[in-house]
Amino acid sequence: DVSALAAAAAERYSEPCSLLVNNAGVCMTAPFDEHGEEDWEWLMQSNFMGAVRTTRALLPALKAARGAVVNVNSFGGVIPLRGMSGYTASKFALAGWSEALRAELAPEGVSVAQVHPGIIDSSFLERAKFSDPAGRDGMRAMLDSAPFVQKPEEVAGAVLEAYEGGKAEVVVGAVFQGSVAAYRLTGLNPFAAAGAGATA
Repeated sequence: DVSALAAAAAERYSEPCSLLVNNAGVCMTAPFDEHGEEDWEWLMQSNFMGAVRTTRALLPALKAARGAVVNVNSFGGVIPLRGMSGYTASKFALAGWSEALRAELAPEGVSVAQVHPGIIDSSFLERAKFSDPAGRDGMRAMLDSAPFVQKPEEVAGAVLEAYEGGKAEVVVGAVFQGSVAAYRLTGLNPFAAAGAGATA
């Protein structure tokens, strides 16, 4: 219960919450017609509504502290990912809400930022869903060998960069920075090609 968590934090600490990092997330790789309604609910609740609920519960404290919200999103919240329509939708929802909230809260002294990691070597694979069991093995192999795989510490550094620098957005890693810039400029999407797939 995030409301109870917010109340407990307010009771325990003398200063109001000045920084909220929404970092929870799950992913699913499957064709659209193999996403069940329960999969959509799981993705949207974890990747989008969790951030909404937590931010709502802590917003009075954030306003009092003139603090900041940093939403850890994904490059999949900027570039659509083939075979991950549910994940992409949940991350685009988080991106749109973050941008709207940034404009809404700025006059009240609360900043809102997004961090877009690429592919992270973390425990996400334990929670990920794949319609093809071989997908999990392929992702594990990528995490073990690809040079562009990121560490959680890099994402934490990007969160601090967004917070301390007052940035609206930080894309993590040169490969993904280039991909996002190219997509926004030209519409070119390397992750829409047959056989492409990514998880963040």
